[in-house]
Amino acid sequence: MAAKKVADDGLEWHDVTTWEIEGRILPDQARSRWFDRFPSSAQKTVTKNVWNLSRHSAGMMVRFKTDATAIHVDYKLLSGSLSMTHMPATGVSGIDLYARDTAGDWRWVQVTRPTNQHVKAVMVKGLAPGFSRVRRLSAVV
Repeated sequence: MAAKKVADDGLEWHDVTTWEIEGRILPDQARSRWFDRFPSSAQKTVTKNVWNLSRHSAGMMVRFKTDATAIHVDYKLLSGSLSMTHMPATGVSGIDLYARDTAGDWRWVQVTRPTNQHVKAVMVKGLAPGFSRVRRLSAVV
C-alpha cells in the first residue's frame, strides 16, 4: 500500500487507487478511469449500453487491514444522479464497509448515505484498537 498522507484534518488518508482492487474484468489491462470494470480496449467490442454499465463500479472492492479506531471516506461521484426510482442513493452511490467478526465471518458494518456528488463521511467510529479485524470496502462510485 502507498505511504500514508496526514491531512490538515489530522486524519491519515490512503488512496485506494494505489491498492489492488477486486471485481475488474482483465485487471492487468489499461483503463480510461481507475474505477472502470472493463479495460479501455473493450469499448470497441461491446455495445454502448454494456460499455456504459462497465463504467459503474458496483461489485468492485478493496481489502485492507487497519488498526484505526474510525474509518472515514472521501470520494467524488462521476454522476449527479445519486439514486434511481427503484434504488436509493445508498445502493447507487454508496460505499459498503464489511469486517470479519471474531469467528472470521464477514459482517456488514455500515454504508455511506450520499446527499451530493462529493461524499466525505465517517463510516464507523469507536472501533477497538489493534489489528483485530480485516476490513473491506465495496465501492459504488
